[in-house]
Amino acid sequence: MSVRAGPDPSIQAMDDIAERYIKLVLALGRHDPDYVDAYYGPAHWREDAEHLTPAQIGTAARAAAAELPPDSQRGRQLAGQLRAMAARADIIGGATPSFDEESAAIYGAVDPGHTEEEFAALVSELDDVLPGTGTAAERYAALARNVVVDPDKLEQAVKVAIAECRERTVARLDLPDDESFDLELVTGQPWSGQNTYLGGARSRIQVNVDIPIHIDRVLDLAGHEGYPGHHVAGVLHEQRLVAERGWLEFTIYPLFSPMALILEGTAMLAVDVAFPGTQRLDYLREVLAPLTALDPAQVTDYHRARRIAERLDFATNEVARRHLGGTMDEAEAVRWLTAYALMTPEQATKRLDFMRRYRAYVINYNLGREVARAELDARGGTMDDPARQWEAFADLILTPGR
Repeated sequence: MSVRAGPDPSIQAMDDIAERYIKLVLALGRHDPDYVDAYYGPAHWREDAEHLTPAQIGTAARAAAAELPPDSQRGRQLAGQLRAMAARADIIGGATPSFDEESAAIYGAVDPGHTEEEFAALVSELDDVLPGTGTAAERYAALARNVVVDPDKLEQAVKVAIAECRERTVARLDLPDDESFDLELVTGQPWSGQNTYLGGARSRIQVNVDIPIHIDRVLDLAGHEGYPGHHVAGVLHEQRLVAERGWLEFTIYPLFSPMALILEGTAMLAVDVAFPGTQRLDYLREVLAPLTALDPAQVTDYHRARRIAERLDFATNEVARRHLGGTMDEAEAVRWLTAYALMTPEQATKRLDFMRRYRAYVINYNLGREVARAELDARGGTMDDPARQWEAFADLILTPGR
């Protein structure tokens, strides 16, 4: 007589903890409206989420994390998410960790820190390539104004850019035939773009038209929020982790979690993966510039300056660390952001609003990009081998835990 084997008890135990994890995320979302970035699991779990205090959620999350096996990818990933949830619950409950303590507890990473002198040296380097007269920030702003996309042309430009990013992505990655997205132009948000994964291989991509969108940013948004960025990450998670492996924990995305570092980092690299080498600038000059009635020569000048200025992005981390830590007032924060992140005063004020709302999340963009780039290189996904780079990129998306 043959006996059919029952379900693996270790798998069943992790499935049970995954369900508890999802319900705890939803419970914490009752206290923090930004916490649940996306959810496409059972609707009644959201509706029936328990009314637990942040302290109760933190205790339950730590207890669940302690039950997980440390010798499996899934166990480590889920435990990291739970511990980060507990840290976020502590903050909502009134805890006041330092900026670095918060980023370590929630994202598993700490920005190494930079001095004002380091940023001043980078600005001096950029100063040598910017045209015109005035400070580097003033000349960079003047250059940027030349390539702002007319609001009347923005939606079409974003759609065309997303279509190109999608074509390049589906040529490399196996995505479902029915995957799709909806594009919305919105106002009143502290960010320039956002993706919400809806399940069923669908996303909602939003672009904030309150913020001037430069032509480079059009392509960044298309790759970052769409292909092969956040939309593709959601599709691959649903297809390969939820449907194929039954890992229900990937039906929910808590914004403040270790996954954010890699998912934002890979999204920051998305355009570079889709448009290697000079292809990015070629596409901006040959397709998006004519479509938006912008001068290709000015597009070239801005793009080259922007690639140098990207190294100044870490100034936002330093401002966040000091401003949120109480050692830098708003006036000094705006000065730093205009002088070293090359923002206009209006952009700097908007960025401070983002920092106050999302706190240490800011590290996930620039530090996340560096971490993701190092991970790709370690997996052989260098620019010299585009095919392997796409494979490594997808593998990294599918293992976002820290």
